[in-house]
Amino acid sequence: KRFVVRAPISGVLAEASAISGANTDPGKLLFRIVDTNSILVSGVVPESEYARLRQLSGAEIEMPSGQTRAAGRLVAVGRLVDPETRTVPVTYEMDNQDHRLAINQTVFLRLFLTPMGKAPVTPEAAIIDDAGRPVVFVQRAGETFVRRPVKLGIRNHGMVQVLEGVNAGDRVVTK
Repeated sequence: KRFVVRAPISGVLAEASAISGANTDPGKLLFRIVDTNSILVSGVVPESEYARLRQLSGAEIEMPSGQTRAAGRLVAVGRLVDPETRTVPVTYEMDNQDHRLAINQTVFLRLFLTPMGKAPVTPEAAIIDDAGRPVVFVQRAGETFVRRPVKLGIRNHGMVQVLEGVNAGDRVVTK
């Protein structure tokens, strides 16, 4: 006896383990079909940044070509830290009707956090790692500089938000 097997979705045939004319067992995988119109994009965040994921407000995807697109709907933020990589996964669903992204293609996932309010920013070159603590040198007067520990916020395009330790208008050393 022969019968027709209809797929519940349309997509790309990714795997076929069925053999024409062969018997099969109930529950055995015959075909794997992948819907390429809507894809999941996953990124990983270091465990040290996990608390900041509560401020997650969106994301964009940077493709290998350099183009960016909005990531779409947030599907999940992991709650378990991977013991090997010490990271937490973040997953977004993205519309891929134009098929510009291939399944399993590597992309950059840029996460956006809700604004934390106004704070001064400084070039990344001004931040010095002093035994694991960030510090900057602020000009006090003329050739006099003072070392200040700082608490850092968001980093973007070579600039760093300084939450504590520097006031607006302070001159910091970059070279």
